[in-house]
Amino acid sequence: MARFLALLPLLAFPLSLADSCESDCGASSPSVDLLQRKLQVNNSLSPQSSRPNLLFIVLDQWRWDWTGLDTTTPVPMPTLKRLAAQGVRFTRAYTPSPQCVPARTAMAHVREYKDTWLKNQSDLAAKQTSPSLTTPTFMSALQDVGYTTMMVGKDHLFYSKHPQIPKNEERHYMQAIGVEHYHRTGDKYQLCLSPVPTDEYGVSLNETEGLFEKQCSFYGSLGFPEQQTEGSCCGDTPVYDHLSIQEIGFRCQVSNPLDETWSPDTWIRRKAVKLLQQHGRNKPWFLQVNFLSPHPPFIVKPGSEHIMQELEGQLPPAIDAEMQTTLVFEDGRPKLLPYNKTYVNISASRLQYATLLYQLDGEIKEILEAVSEMGAMDNTIIVLTGDHGEHLGDHGHFGKVSPFESAAHVPLIVAGEGLPLKGVEEHRPVSLIDIPATFLDLAGAPLAPSMQGYSFLPALSGGSVTRPAVMFGMNLWEMPWEAAGYSPGVVQFDAAAALFDNSFLKLICCPRGCRKGGRLLPIPLGFPQVALMNVTAGTGKNRFEHDILNQPPGHGVAEALYLATFLADEFRQVCEPLLTRPEA
Repeated sequence: MARFLALLPLLAFPLSLADSCESDCGASSPSVDLLQRKLQVNNSLSPQSSRPNLLFIVLDQWRWDWTGLDTTTPVPMPTLKRLAAQGVRFTRAYTPSPQCVPARTAMAHVREYKDTWLKNQSDLAAKQTSPSLTTPTFMSALQDVGYTTMMVGKDHLFYSKHPQIPKNEERHYMQAIGVEHYHRTGDKYQLCLSPVPTDEYGVSLNETEGLFEKQCSFYGSLGFPEQQTEGSCCGDTPVYDHLSIQEIGFRCQVSNPLDETWSPDTWIRRKAVKLLQQHGRNKPWFLQVNFLSPHPPFIVKPGSEHIMQELEGQLPPAIDAEMQTTLVFEDGRPKLLPYNKTYVNISASRLQYATLLYQLDGEIKEILEAVSEMGAMDNTIIVLTGDHGEHLGDHGHFGKVSPFESAAHVPLIVAGEGLPLKGVEEHRPVSLIDIPATFLDLAGAPLAPSMQGYSFLPALSGGSVTRPAVMFGMNLWEMPWEAAGYSPGVVQFDAAAALFDNSFLKLICCPRGCRKGGRLLPIPLGFPQVALMNVTAGTGKNRFEHDILNQPPGHGVAEALYLATFLADEFRQVCEPLLTRPEA
């Protein structure tokens, strides 16, 4: 403990996120004021147009290292490279939660995961009349200072009822969260859960004779094997000999049979451009474009064969994927079973994923060209990110819901012609909830008392990032630990990370063990597990991170105790005692 207390002055971080936020989260500096003035260009259309337009592009399930910005993962994304050259790339951006619903809820309401009410996907239906409708969002705050607010694609902020949410009810929800104009979709896999369309994209397909049926006969229903059709991409694929686990669309080795103009991401792009043309001319505007890819199913548009041929053999292999056993739950008890990779084709999945990113890059280019044609590019800030990452076979898994870099670490680029910094990398950590805090800072709008994000606007003009630590968590089943037992699907963890001198360290607390560990961490068989990951550098299975806690004995304990102060109370109560044992 004495070593921990001695370390605190060197950290230069406030111990309480809430206390520090109340005093200076929205404060401006001279460099920030200069940046805001630089963005205030003359525009004859409206006296309010001195405020910058805000274009927020969110890719679904996009991991931080698949950007094509370095040679290790040569994903062809030329539009993204141009954006990175026109602004700031944040190399340590983290999701508040590596699952769609809690991540997007946290962003919309600018709150840390531990202080949100939607802890997992199932909460979206169970808590329909939740605080989402009464707690301020950053979109409503932008409206309050004169912005036109628009959104297209998958928002995942409230549940789309089956078979189709009434238009007046949908309008009520969107108005409550501060969105004036919108075109909504669900996930790709939700499209075909019903014989009739359940979102606007499905309705559009249905209005063109035969397209909805054709699409669903190909897509199937991701993760719902009883609804599969023979030959559909998302059919059930055995991954383990002794367990029925689905690849659920991660290996789709054929392209979409529809004309490319009807792919869901192209449909979203077309609707985004239409909203801009209709509503983006008389006032400053905010537009959030929520693409459905590269989330599975990994189905690419026709005409992608040349890209796939170019990428064949060029993409990096998964790390820590050669496992001998896998942890499963059988009859309510944890059990180790032999890992069988006979059915797994990780390289094929990675190839499809990279191709989807190439196609998304083209959709982004079309949106930027539309902004330019409107004459608005010189007064528009563009933010490009993902809601969470994707394992892509790392640690023997696909998907997200883990505390590891593949799932929690995301790309983040902020660009604009008015930004003074060009082609700069910012290595201090930020959270996705800091993006809306920065939007409000740019717009001259205050953070509501319920909001917790840190504006990184100073970093866009050479200043510093003030966030003391990034935090993210997951509670896949909301139930008391003492009553939960060993239930299949229980994934619970909390994590906090910060810079310590030249090392970026991440504390992971898993009350029932970190299930997606591969060989990275010992398999705990349901017991509490705590680790301090060095995310600075590594090789092999430790390429992204490796545990340094008590290696040698006592190493990293002080840093871990500091990071534990940022964990949710129920997690800290479990893991902090593990750090303060005599042997630590």
